Amino acid sequence: MIELIIAFFLTAASVVGLVMAFGWRNLHFRLLSHDIKKWQSEGWVSPKNAALILDDKRPKGLAGRLVFLVGLLGALLLLFSAISFVAANWDEMSRLARLTWLIIILWTTFLVGWRFTANERPRLAEIAYALGVGLFGVNITLIAQMFHIDSHPPNGVLMWTIGALAAAALLRSKAALALTFFGAITWSLMEVVTYDAHIHWPFLLVWGAAFALTLWIRWSFAHHLAFASLLIWSIVALVNSATDGHWSPHGTLFLFIMMFTLMLAIAFVWQLKSVQTQPYGFANWLERYAIIGLLPSLFTLQTIPLKASKSLYYMSTNPQDAAGSMLQGSFGWLPLASLLLIGAILLMVVAWRAKLLRSLDLAIFIAIIAGTLLFALISIPNIFGADGWLITKATYKFLATWIYGAAFLAMLIWLIAFGHARGSDLYVWVALASFAIEVLYIYFSIFNSLLETSLFFLVGGILTIGLAFFLYRLHQRLEGTSPPVSEAVS
Repeated sequence: MIELIIAFFLTAASVVGLVMAFGWRNLHFRLLSHDIKKWQSEGWVSPKNAALILDDKRPKGLAGRLVFLVGLLGALLLLFSAISFVAANWDEMSRLARLTWLIIILWTTFLVGWRFTANERPRLAEIAYALGVGLFGVNITLIAQMFHIDSHPPNGVLMWTIGALAAAALLRSKAALALTFFGAITWSLMEVVTYDAHIHWPFLLVWGAAFALTLWIRWSFAHHLAFASLLIWSIVALVNSATDGHWSPHGTLFLFIMMFTLMLAIAFVWQLKSVQTQPYGFANWLERYAIIGLLPSLFTLQTIPLKASKSLYYMSTNPQDAAGSMLQGSFGWLPLASLLLIGAILLMVVAWRAKLLRSLDLAIFIAIIAGTLLFALISIPNIFGADGWLITKATYKFLATWIYGAAFLAMLIWLIAFGHARGSDLYVWVALASFAIEVLYIYFSIFNSLLETSLFFLVGGILTIGLAFFLYRLHQRLEGTSPPVSEAVS
């Protein structure tokens, strides 16, 4: 077992180190160098300016990243050497000797990290602190095994997480803080999956303390870790609530759509204050995360069969229990979704009044909210009785495939223009990929014969050419409104 652990950590450290040493900045520099040579050959950039640009964009600190990689591997080897020595003599050692060795190895690691910090070697210090926090978790496991402590296993993970948080606060260690978020979400998932916690609220206390620490030490990348862990917790909590409350799957998907829409609205309003000081801050990343989460949710809402609502609603042995609360039954998602809906619309209007969103953009977002809400409502059973839907299965298939599908494709076309206007290539590529997936879904859902296939590709080809023409005209209009290169340079 220990051999597998050693192989895993060595492999992970090697991959992380190589990425840090030869990462994306080097790839960006190579692409920029190719473009600079082309611009220089065409006379757009003088040789002197080309050299200055390349010197400014040349990746810095490659040697430092290589030192970080080698140092990380060396520290891991020393750590596993100590652990292997203890494991080899574990049976012959007394409990006092075992505890002494575990404590010595642990404190030695942290003292080495403190010494690196004092000598202004922050990367090597982070290596030592990360290994120290990891060793703290190993010590918890070994001590529990030594004294045959068979308690609540997630409590051990919580203890390790609190220790990592304390180390991050006392040492201002970024590595320890990153491990804190990892430990917090691991602890929460263990409580939910293994011990059937409905909504693990205590996670928010640990998460809040870790997030406050990110603001204190001013580590911007930790905002992504905080967001990812909170998003995972939120998704798990909503799925558990939907299952226990017997919510309609369509309504649950609408709730996810509103969650990502609210995230998008928060990102827009956040950018009003941060755009001048943080052009590449977390507000812009939150907008990207929201779009990436919104598109799969919109697509999945279309693909849920109508009968799935009834099967989930009658999952319990006593369906009458679902009527005991506003958050129970097929419409149990609606109160929470309404709150998210109101918040999203209000924030979108604020962004629109601040000229961050165009009137067309605001109308599209409101149409997405209204259209998906209507589609979710008509897909819910028990509106007129225990056995009936508002629509038939044939009508639902027509609405889901043709009406919803066409609206989704139109929204993707708008998203391409929206991403182009905001200078985001990510939106364009995500929209194109979603466009292809949606077209394939419609094809496999409807068409069977060769004649229908021919008609489908004919219509699809016409629409795609129309899309290309639309993008061409949009490009011409944007190019026409931008100043010439000579004017921009002058």
